[in-house]
Amino acid sequence: MKKSGIILFSLMLLGQPLVSVAVDTTQSSSIISSDKYSEGVTDSTSVIPETSTQTTDSTTSTSESTNAKSAEDEYQKMAELALKAQTPEEQEKVLEYIKENTDYASSGAFSGMMNRASRKMGVAEYMGTTKAKLLNELQSHEKDNFYLGTPFRSIWIPSEQNMSPNGAPNRFGPGMNCTGFVATAFKRSGGDLGQITRVANAWGDVANAYNWRDALSKNTEYYEFNSVESLLASGKAEKGDILYFEPNYSIPGYDPHIGFFWGSKSNENKMWHSYDKNRISNIKAARPWTKILLFKLGSNKNDIISQKNMDVQRFVNTNEAYVYSRPYQSGDSRKQTTNGLKDKQVRVTKQVENGYGIWQEFTYNESGKIVTGWIKSNEFDDYINKQNYSAKLILKGNTAYVYSQPYYPGVNTLNILKNQQYKPVEITQKATSGYGEWYYSTTVVNGRKVTGWMKSTDFIKQSPSVAVNKNYVVTQKNGDIYDTPFLSKSETRKIASTQDLYQKSVLFTEKVTTGYGEWYKTTLSNGQAGWIKSTDLSYYHDYETTSGAFYLNRSYSEVYNEPYRGSQTNRIDQLRNMDNGYFTYTEKATTSYGTWYKGTIIRNGKKVNGWVKSTDLSNNYSSTKISETREVINVNNGDIYDSPYNDGLTKKIASTSDIKDKTVKVTETVKTPRGLWYKASISLADKEIIGWIKSSDLSYYSNVENVEGQFYINKNYGDVYDEPHRKGNTKVVDKLTDLQNTPFVYTQKATTNSGTWYKGEFYKNKKKVTGWVKSTDLNQDYVSSQVNETKTIKTSKGHIYDSPYNDFFTKKIGDTSNLNGKSIKLTRSVKTPSGQWFESEFDIDGKQTTGWIKSTDLK
Repeated sequence: MKKSGIILFSLMLLGQPLVSVAVDTTQSSSIISSDKYSEGVTDSTSVIPETSTQTTDSTTSTSESTNAKSAEDEYQKMAELALKAQTPEEQEKVLEYIKENTDYASSGAFSGMMNRASRKMGVAEYMGTTKAKLLNELQSHEKDNFYLGTPFRSIWIPSEQNMSPNGAPNRFGPGMNCTGFVATAFKRSGGDLGQITRVANAWGDVANAYNWRDALSKNTEYYEFNSVESLLASGKAEKGDILYFEPNYSIPGYDPHIGFFWGSKSNENKMWHSYDKNRISNIKAARPWTKILLFKLGSNKNDIISQKNMDVQRFVNTNEAYVYSRPYQSGDSRKQTTNGLKDKQVRVTKQVENGYGIWQEFTYNESGKIVTGWIKSNEFDDYINKQNYSAKLILKGNTAYVYSQPYYPGVNTLNILKNQQYKPVEITQKATSGYGEWYYSTTVVNGRKVTGWMKSTDFIKQSPSVAVNKNYVVTQKNGDIYDTPFLSKSETRKIASTQDLYQKSVLFTEKVTTGYGEWYKTTLSNGQAGWIKSTDLSYYHDYETTSGAFYLNRSYSEVYNEPYRGSQTNRIDQLRNMDNGYFTYTEKATTSYGTWYKGTIIRNGKKVNGWVKSTDLSNNYSSTKISETREVINVNNGDIYDSPYNDGLTKKIASTSDIKDKTVKVTETVKTPRGLWYKASISLADKEIIGWIKSSDLSYYSNVENVEGQFYINKNYGDVYDEPHRKGNTKVVDKLTDLQNTPFVYTQKATTNSGTWYKGEFYKNKKKVTGWVKSTDLNQDYVSSQVNETKTIKTSKGHIYDSPYNDFFTKKIGDTSNLNGKSIKLTRSVKTPSGQWFESEFDIDGKQTTGWIKSTDLK
C-alpha cells in the first residue's frame, strides 16, 4: 500500500469510536527509519512500506498506472472497512487487513551480534532519563499490582488507551499492550517519549513496538540473538534491558513483542512484559519470532569499548596502583600492587577501554622474572624528573624536531628545524621520557620564536673552529675577553678588557659559535690568545668619526645595528613613509655592501638610532616644481616655516592668521614624514617672505579667484560640493534634482583636475543652498524652447512676471484681472522648479511689455 494511502487511513481511524479491541496484536503498519531495518526508505514518518519490488530499470507507464490503481483499490477497501468498523470484532478485521497488505519482511534480514563499540548510548540516556530511575520505577512496583495484572489491550488510537496501568488508570480504564507498558514505565521515570516519535511515528506512535525498534536501533547499543539460550549465554543481559522480538513474517498473524529483561543475573530466564496480562514470566512472545534484539538500558562496564596494541615506554607514577591479570572487571581481585615500581620505566604493550576506565598492559621484572599486568593508564606517566635547568647550547645538526612534551609516541610535533646547524638555543627545563633526556628550549628562526621540547642529543656546547684570518674593528669599549669561547662562568675565564683595542682594526684568526653567540680569536699584546664576542666587533673598513646631516631620499629604508655585512647583521628598524626625513649622522664606515652612516632620525616624536646606507640619503630634500595659486583656508591655527617641516630642524617664521582671506602663489612641493608642504611667496604687512605652508592649510585647488556673476542651472541632476570636487575627499552637500533654470549667483571660481568650479548660492524649496557647482552644470541663460502658438487666458487671478518664476529672483509686473478670455501669442517656453512658463507680449499700463505667464493660467 502507498504511504499516502495509509496516512489518510490512519487519519480516518482517528475519527472512529475509542473502543478497546480484544485481540492479541501490537503491530502497526510500518517497519521504518533504521538503515538496517528500512534500507531504501527515507521518510521516517511513513506508515506502510510499498509492497511492490522497486527497481531502477525502466518501467512502462502502463505498469505504473496499474500499481497506482491497485494501491488505490486497497485504500478504498480499507476506508470502507474503517467506516463500517463499530465493534471490536470489526476493528480486528481492519487490523488483519493491514497485516495482509503490508510487507514487513521487506525490511531486510538481521546479521549477527552488533559490536558494542558502535552503539555506546544506553536506552535510558537516549530517552533523557537514567538507568537508576527506570529500575527504581519498576522495582518499586515489583511486588504490587500497579503494573502487574493490568489487562491486555490491543493497539488502537490514541495510544493513551494502551498506557493505562491498574495503579494509575486514565479515562479508558486499565489496559496496556506490550509496548504501552514499556512506554508508561519510561514516561513515569522521566523519559521523553518524543525520542521515539521524532524518529519513527507510524500508526500507534509510542504504543507501536516497530517505532521503538526503529528509533532505538538507530541510536542505542543493542545486540541480536537467534534464541533465548544464546541470549542468556552471552552474558550481555542486565535487569531493565529492553527485549524486542522480531516477528516471523512468513506466518499469518505475525506480531512483534517487547518488554524488559528482569533476570537478577545475565543468565536468568525472566522477563517483565504485558502478555495476556502484565506479568513477570520466562522470556517468550505470543507469536512466532526470528530474532531477539537486546537494547541495553545502560552500559555494561565489563564490556570492551575499544582496544589496541602498543609498544610504548612509560613510567609507573605510583607505588599504590592495583595490578590485575586482565583489564579490571567487576569482582576481579588484584594480583598485587606497584609497590617499588614508582618512576620505573616499563614497556606498555596493549590498551583496553571498558566501563571501568582505560587499562594498559605492561611488562616488569618481579623477583628476576618477566611478568605482565594491567593498571589504569593514568597510573603511568610519559616522562619523569621534570625540573628547571638553565643552559645555552647550539644545535648539533641540520634537522631537529620540536615536540609539545618530552617525546613519547603520539606526542604533537610542533616544528621541524631544518638547516639551523649551530643555531644558539636557550634551555630552561629538562625531563626524562622512555626515549631519552629532553630539553625545553627556545630559539629564533627567521625572526620568529620557536619553543618546545628537543632531545638532549640534538645539542652541543660549541661548533668546530673555523679559520677566518680577517680584520675587524673593536666597537665595544668595555667588552670582555675570555681564554676560550664563552660556555659558562665555571668553564670560561675572563682575561682582559677590550678597552685598549677600542676603535682599532684587529686581526682575528678563528671563529667558534656557542650558545652565547659567535666568538673570534685574536692574539693579545702579551702573546696570549683571547676570544671576543662578535657583537663587540664590526666588519668594516674606512671607519671615521664625523658629523653632518642628510635627507632620506626614499619612502622605505632599513636601519641596522652595524654597517651591513650580510646575514650576521640585525635589522633593528624600518623607516616607512619617511621621505625627506632629516637624518643627522656621527659615524661613517664602509663594508663590501657599500658605505654606511650611523645617525639619528626622529619618527613620531621618538628617536631612531642606527646605520643607514648612503644610497638612501641625499644632501637635500627631493621636491617638485609647480606654479599654482592656492587659497589660505586655515586662517587661525596654521604655521609658516622656514623649510619643509622636520622634527628638530624647522623654525616657525609666521602664522596663516597674518594672511587671512588671501591667496598665495606656490612654486614647490615637498613631502616629509610630517606631511605635504608648499613653498610660497607671502606678503606680510611689512615685508615679503618665502615660507612653507602645510597642504591642509591651503585649498587643494589651483588658480582660485574672486569673481561675481549669475548662471542658471542647466539640468535636473547633479551634485553640490563643500569644495571644488576631488575624488574621495569632497563632500556632497546637496543635489540639483529638478532645479533646471534655477538662478545660481556665484562669488568664486577655481580649477581642479576635475574641471572648473563655481562657488555660489541658489534657492531650493525656499531655502538658500551654498556650495560649489561644476561649470558644465551651469548656463548663462535659461534652457528654453521657441514656440509659435496662441492660447487663451482662463483666469482673472493670474500673475505676469518679468522672467520665468524663481523664488526670490522674479518680479511681478502685472496680473490677468482684465485679461480673462483674451487670446495671446506665445513665443518661448521655460520650465523652472515652479512649473512651465510662457513668454508673450502684454498691455500693461498702456504699454506693450514682454512678460511670462504660467501654463496653468492658459487654455
